[in-house]
Formats: sequence, C-alpha cells, structure tokens
Amino acid sequence: MPDNAPKPSTGVAPEAIAKSRVLAEALPFMRRYAGRTVVVKYGGHAMGDAAVAAEFARDVVLLRQVGINPIVVHGGGPQIAQMLDRLAIKSSFVDGLRVTDAKAVEVVEMVLAGSINKQLAAAITRAGGLAIGLSGRDGHLIRARKAMRVRWDPATGKEEHVDLGFVGEPDMINAHLLETLAKSGIIPVIAPVGFGADGETYNINADTAAGAIAGAMRATRLLMMTDVAGVLDGEKKLLQHLSPQRVQEMIADGTISGGMIPKVETCLSAVAQGVLTLARWCSQTLGQLHGQVWRLSHPLVGAYRLGSQLAHDRQIWLKRLVSIPAGYIEAPCCRAPLLPLFTRDVIANGLRCHHCGETCVPFEEIPEAFRTRFERWANQYEEAHQVAHWDDKQRRKSKDYDAAFEDAAQDAEKLLIEAATELMPPLLESYPAVIWEDQDECLEVRPEDVVL
Repeated sequence: MPDNAPKPSTGVAPEAIAKSRVLAEALPFMRRYAGRTVVVKYGGHAMGDAAVAAEFARDVVLLRQVGINPIVVHGGGPQIAQMLDRLAIKSSFVDGLRVTDAKAVEVVEMVLAGSINKQLAAAITRAGGLAIGLSGRDGHLIRARKAMRVRWDPATGKEEHVDLGFVGEPDMINAHLLETLAKSGIIPVIAPVGFGADGETYNINADTAAGAIAGAMRATRLLMMTDVAGVLDGEKKLLQHLSPQRVQEMIADGTISGGMIPKVETCLSAVAQGVLTLARWCSQTLGQLHGQVWRLSHPLVGAYRLGSQLAHDRQIWLKRLVSIPAGYIEAPCCRAPLLPLFTRDVIANGLRCHHCGETCVPFEEIPEAFRTRFERWANQYEEAHQVAHWDDKQRRKSKDYDAAFEDAAQDAEKLLIEAATELMPPLLESYPAVIWEDQDECLEVRPEDVVL
C-alpha cells in the first residue's frame, strides 16, 4: 500500500477510544467506591469556563451511574465579587474568608443560592442526572454559628479578635436529608449558605461547608476542585502529602495563606471527624463486648477487629482521642483498652492483645489460679495439634494416618469447647471481656464444628 494511501478506518472515533481507555482504567475504582459517598467541592474560579462546567456535570452524572453517591458543594467567590462591585458594596478578606455585613450577605445568598446553584443543578440534569439545588437553609441542611478569627497584631504584640460579620461555620449537618436524597437517586447540589439559631443567614466558606458535609456523611472521599495546582512549598513546588503538624507550621510561617487556609483546614477537619467517628464506634463496641466471653469468629468481634486495626494505625488510643471505656484498663503493649485473646500458644505468648496482636499479659502474669489449668490444657492441645504436622515417618508408623488425624481433630474440638465453657468464664473476674480462638486450620476444625 502506498505511503500516501488512506489508512483503513476502524469505524470507532478516537474520542470514543480514549473514553473507553479511561473507563477501563477507572473500573477497579468504580467497584471499590460503589455505594460510597463522595463529596465534591466545585470552586468558583473553576466554574468560570462553560465547557469545563459542562464536562464537570457529565463527570458527576457518571459517578452516579456507576453506583457512587456524589454530593456537590459549590463556591462562587468571583461571581459574588462581580455582583458586589456592580452594587458598589465594598468587601474584604481575612485568612481567605470574606468579611460579610448585612448588605453583603443578601448578595451572597442571591448569587450562591439563586443563580449559581440553579445553573449547576440544571447542567447536571441536562447531562442525564437528577439533581436538586439546595442551600443550607433548605430543610435545615446546615445550621451555622458565627465565625471568629484570631489574628496576631505585630504592632501591639497581642492577639486580636476579628469580627467577620455574617460569616458562619457549620454547627450541624442534616445528614438524614442527604441520605434520603441519595436513596432516591438524586444528586444534591449545595450552596454554602446556612441558618443561625435565631434564623439569621450566614455565609459559609464552600471549602468549610464541604468538609463538614463529608464528615457528617462519613464520605469516602472529599475532592476539592479549583483552578490552582494545590499546596506549594516555599520554592513553589507542589506538595503531594501533608501531615497535620506540617500544615500548622506552613500556616504559621505564611507559606499557606489566603484562600488556601480554609481549604487545608477543611481537609484536616474532615479527617479528624472521620477519626473521631471511628474512635467513638470502637468505644461503643467495647461496651457491647463488656462482661462476656466471645468467639474469635463472632461477627461483632470480627467487625471490631477490622476497626481496631485502623484505630491502631491512626493511634486513636495512643493519642487518647477517646477515653478508655469504663471497666477496661490500659494494655501495656499499645495503650488500647485491654481485650485479651486466648489461643493454644498461651504458654509461650500468654494472652494476646486483640488490638495489636502482641502479648498483653505474659503467661507468668496470668493470675496463678488459672495458670495450672491453662498449662494442662495447652499441653493436651499441643499433642493433638502436632498430628497435623507429622512427617512421613510418623505417618507411616501410625498405620492409619487419616484415622489419627480425625481423632486429633475431635480432641481439638473438645478442648476448644472446654476452653470456652470452663477456662474462659472465670477470667471475667480479672478482665472485662475475653476472646477465645475457636478454630484450627491445621486440623481443619472450623468455628461451626465447635458446638457449645
């Protein structure tokens, strides 16, 4: 074929191929986040381009179509500034927050809850979704309190309180309303205008509102869309990761300033709300476990195990983000509430910590009244357990290894039942709750085989 001959057509437009490739790459993430909530803060500056706004609307609809529950919180700073200039109303900013007087707050509500909110909801609906525009005043969605800022005055060397006027901070989010909309397949588009205790209107920073909503909804992701690259260091290089401590340092030295301050503070607040929610759940679940002997395979124990692993990674107990529940004492291994796990290797490892897996009560520190019985039980169990690990010589010597294996499995079942019914209950005199291992994979003893 000559070089200048037209190339055969595949019949598929390049744009369609590109979209297919993106969808193929996104499929694992779609599966991971199916049924989860994602809060998207759509910045006022990012809203200036009509083509970008239309593309954003299509992306939001796609999230809903693949089973994700998107919640959109929008800003409108540039549009508010234009309207204030048109009406000759002056405004100023403190740490990225617009100082809002009585006249300005009327304009803010008109722009945010009126034109911008309805335009964005309509764009998402045109793209194939079902969106509804709300302000924080609708359905008591966002109750707010007056926001105050403390600023250091270098002239006097003292801190001063700055009155921001009708600027508010979220005090309560009506999560039930948002959950009801999500169950109905509706995409909420929220203008960050809240109501006060006396019915007054508050202008809320969109970043702050999005973070509060993400925390209240236990969102899996909080996405902050804007027209800036992100947080830059002193050399104007983009930072991919930041710790809470580093954020505070960068705010203090001025590296993070202006409108970026509420953005990073919102991210920290959303993370903190998620951590505190986990901490409260762990504390409540420990209350449910209190006073009983539990199988390791029990669903409540399994759920707590997963939560406690995350709590351990976030250092919830180490940092004392929540108090140890009444009746529990501190485990010496990780400072978590002492929740001992009894296993067949109790002689070698004592009682294990259900939080970190380390020894929380060495065998020699177990109350003396129990040690003799534990030692006898553990030796008998080890004898049965070893059958699963016989070498070829030992198997041949037994003549019928299958029968020996079955006998060992039955012995293990009986010993596990003895542990649950005789050895564990007395431990409740020393510990608030106890968990016992109720299976043996080597001997093919399943939890359902251990019938109490």
